[in-house]
Amino acid sequence: MEPMVLLEAAIGLVLIYLALSLVASAATEIISQARGLHGKNLRLAIRRLFNDDAQLVADLYAQPRIRALQRPLGSLRRWVLEKLRCWDKAHGWLGRHKAFSDRDPSYIEPATFAKALLDMTTDGRWKQGAGSLAPVLRSYLREFSATPAASSSSGQSSSTSQRAQLAVRLNDILDEAGGDAEKFVGLIGHWYDETMDRSRGWFRRGLSKWLLLVGFAIAAFTNANTVTIFKSLTANGSLRSAMVEAAVKRVSPDEGAAGGNDRSADPVEPKGCTNDQMKAIAAGKLSRSVCRLSTAQVVKQELGDVQPVLGWSDSDPVIVALKDGHYGDMAWELGKDLPGLLITALAISLGAPFWFNLLQQLVKIRASLRPGEPTDGGSASPGGSRTKPEPGPGALGAPPALVAAASRTGAPAQGPDRLRRGMPGFAPHTMKFDVANAHWLACAADLAYQGAGPDPVKGTAGVAATCRDWGFECETFEHKDETVDTQGFVAWSSDCLLIAFRGTEPSKIKDITTDLIFDAVPATALEEMPKGARVHKGFMAALDPVWHKVCGYVNKHGKARTIWVAGHSLGGALAVLAAYRLAVLGWQSRRKGFKHPVLTGPIGTLGGLYTIGQPRVGNEAFAETVDRQLRSRYFRVVNNRDIVPRIPTRFMGFEHAGEVIYFDDFGRLHRDPGLWFRLLDTVVVSMDDLKDQALETVKDHSASDYCALLAGCAGDLIKPS
Repeated sequence: MEPMVLLEAAIGLVLIYLALSLVASAATEIISQARGLHGKNLRLAIRRLFNDDAQLVADLYAQPRIRALQRPLGSLRRWVLEKLRCWDKAHGWLGRHKAFSDRDPSYIEPATFAKALLDMTTDGRWKQGAGSLAPVLRSYLREFSATPAASSSSGQSSSTSQRAQLAVRLNDILDEAGGDAEKFVGLIGHWYDETMDRSRGWFRRGLSKWLLLVGFAIAAFTNANTVTIFKSLTANGSLRSAMVEAAVKRVSPDEGAAGGNDRSADPVEPKGCTNDQMKAIAAGKLSRSVCRLSTAQVVKQELGDVQPVLGWSDSDPVIVALKDGHYGDMAWELGKDLPGLLITALAISLGAPFWFNLLQQLVKIRASLRPGEPTDGGSASPGGSRTKPEPGPGALGAPPALVAAASRTGAPAQGPDRLRRGMPGFAPHTMKFDVANAHWLACAADLAYQGAGPDPVKGTAGVAATCRDWGFECETFEHKDETVDTQGFVAWSSDCLLIAFRGTEPSKIKDITTDLIFDAVPATALEEMPKGARVHKGFMAALDPVWHKVCGYVNKHGKARTIWVAGHSLGGALAVLAAYRLAVLGWQSRRKGFKHPVLTGPIGTLGGLYTIGQPRVGNEAFAETVDRQLRSRYFRVVNNRDIVPRIPTRFMGFEHAGEVIYFDDFGRLHRDPGLWFRLLDTVVVSMDDLKDQALETVKDHSASDYCALLAGCAGDLIKPS
């Protein structure tokens, strides 16, 4: 194996360790906040300061200056206590339990500690000694040291000698301050600071066991098997190149400031950016200094950088054995994976700073061996020169190679296969995923709503005008009766036919009723479907009345053209059914003796099916059949937390087909990411997150937002030449 291959594989592996270490740090921080570990460590440090006198610590924490820093009880726990107030015993026990009491402060300023300590030792009278602090304060300290403290609720009390030792220490500091009140407070703060510096080391050592456990959990959850990943990186040149480019960008000087965060440090900022702010930053429309990423957002960003090499796949032996119910085989396969997962967990426990520094060194070594390549995230142009990649919604810190690999396949931007007229960049003969095609078909799905406005004549004219601007002729179709209201349009140019279905209009009860008919009926009306296939009853009922009209347009305009189908929401579900039927009719129409009520001969090849915000359409047997018929031609675009692709649910027996094209929180495009990665967008770490996510489930369904996201990823591909 070539040394450069090994070096680049090592760079990719270290990048993964860095990302997972940051995720582990974030998770450990969440655990420490949930368990109040910072507050416990601070109380322990102050107890060491007071010679392990628990009562002195309790007296200090009872001072108003310290109590003001305590985190009040959360609204849910306060509500529980309030409801149990009528049961004195239960209320009293809960009120004493640490889970239902105010949290200790996680940090106390040195000046605040000094003043609280003086309040405790002088009963708040030390301020009266202004101008003659030393003699007055000494008398208060003598009184404090000679008075034993009352026993606490736990039965502990401070001995006179312990109080005397504290008084002696304060007298020594008073002598050092020369009786100056301000200097005296400052020196007490310095004494406190010295102990706090040592306590930070205690805290890190205490967290090390958590970091190792969290690291193993993350490695298992993401299938971050070091052995398997290293083999993949050495064997797959394109994947290795993408990871190296991501690493080069990761260590570039301006990358650490993404979103206002230094991503090589432990993330602790709790508030974070809004979803709109993150996407605006990604699009270059908002300064990165406007907000800082929260802990959860940093986790998603880091995993988004490396998710192409992580996750469990359906072909993984562990998953295969689990699905088949062979639990013994599954345990055996997990045992074989265990060494690689343990190596990853140990690597994560070394911390993000270690891996960030190592990544910098490895990138520099690679640059010295390839002096023509910069270390600032540039990318090679076809001619060999290198230019810095332009930022865009494809990445808020996303590596250009990963975005390019995820979003652009097919003919080049200026190639003859792409239309450069009204739909610049559209490639009518490209059967694989193409981000420019995805953009224009999403726009077509959005355009289908225009014909359903308050003035149908004006709306239809608007659809026709837009199609002409795109270089197409078009006709609209619709069917309205007591139960369904289906609309769309068919457009054709010299080399392709485009069919777009309108989605759900919230103002129309018929559309909502169609969506809510969750009954799955046998798919007997669909050609070549197996006996066990079932399909959403409402979607079939909405397509059937317009199907012969659609076939008529295909028969008239689609015989020598590639056929493209698109739809949003309900329109996406109808597009799936229509595209499947057209794909089957496409090869059936070429058979000898083919007969059809509308089609009079062979029709064009199905070029592709692109849906945005599409719900599930049928059961697993239906989805598998659709995947076989539309292999590599069906792409389902999902925007972050859009609720519609999650319904009807799997518990109702429905499954998705097609390849998912997923946009994350940052507006970055991911091709077919693992379910584990998409589940991160459902994680809630605060009530504010819950409210924001509830709103985003509806907001992310907007068809215009889908068009904007895809336009950002397509970039120059869709700009007129």
